[in-house]
Amino acid sequence: MRKLLSQILAIAMKDLRSVAKERTFLMAIGLQLFVAMFASVLTFGLLVLYNPSYAGVGGEAKVGFVGDAPILESVLKPVKYDSIQRGMEDFKSGKIDALVWLPKENVNSTNFVRVYLPKEEIKAIQASIFLKEKFVEYEKRLREMRGIPSELELKIYSTDLESINVPEGASVPFKLIYVVLVPLLMLTTAATVAGMFIDLVTEEVESKTALVLLASPLTPTGIITGKIIAAILLSLALTPTWMVLLILNGVEMHNPLLVALLAIATSAMFICVACIAILTGDRERAQLVFSLAVIAMVPLFFSSPLSPAGLITRIAAGSPFEAYAVIAYLLSLVALYPSALVAARVLKAER
Repeated sequence: MRKLLSQILAIAMKDLRSVAKERTFLMAIGLQLFVAMFASVLTFGLLVLYNPSYAGVGGEAKVGFVGDAPILESVLKPVKYDSIQRGMEDFKSGKIDALVWLPKENVNSTNFVRVYLPKEEIKAIQASIFLKEKFVEYEKRLREMRGIPSELELKIYSTDLESINVPEGASVPFKLIYVVLVPLLMLTTAATVAGMFIDLVTEEVESKTALVLLASPLTPTGIITGKIIAAILLSLALTPTWMVLLILNGVEMHNPLLVALLAIATSAMFICVACIAILTGDRERAQLVFSLAVIAMVPLFFSSPLSPAGLITRIAAGSPFEAYAVIAYLLSLVALYPSALVAARVLKAER
């Protein structure tokens, strides 16, 4: 038994060494680590795309206006046009940065304002930020005229019913880091190791080296088990690496052990799918089937608070989470054995 285990581990170590020669997987791993290494820079870039005001982009903009809206005009202080046609002519020629159209202002009801922004991105960003501030001011004016408080205080309470002060804008980087970045790294790790597993098995079949392995005392299931161990070991190496890189970038990682275990369990799920995909035969078809399966699975991973992405977000952020859901996902590691039995059919067919 000990000799059998040592042979399985020998296959796993051999496969891990062979991964270092595969440029495709090295590039995938490198890209993943690059994302984790420069998480703060990438987060800032996403913040600028999500809300350009974070980068200090803004300022004044020359706005044109068409319509009958005295209150809105007093807020915008625009260039007034008597028709939409004349306004559009100056807008297209670049004489104004944006054009606002409100045919008739209604103080006591809803006002639908049409805004035209330029195609040039920088000008569009500047104009949109300027107009956003003005429309907020316009909304306050209308609220005051209708006897509605211009500002409503929103309080946030903890589970102990204690008031919590949340800094303005803190939710945006929080979402980008914990809701996008951490689940993304978890899923890319899982896809990388499962794709590696497919290549390890199909390469043995296509190069006929599977016949040499089958001549050893190992069974087809034992050979597949060695390759699954290699994939899991790679996940065990990658997951703590990107977690440490995130921490070095200033990301607070709560419950790191649970985060790592859930990420490894997700890798196990993807490997189970890969075991079924290799039944198609050659590498190209197996990778295609696996890719299509992953595309179908990823939306499900974000569909519920109990999904892996929702769980790892709350665990990493230090929020309450369901322990039973984590245990259920960890049990997916048990599914690796029957999956290995399924994948072993590919090697049995080579006998």
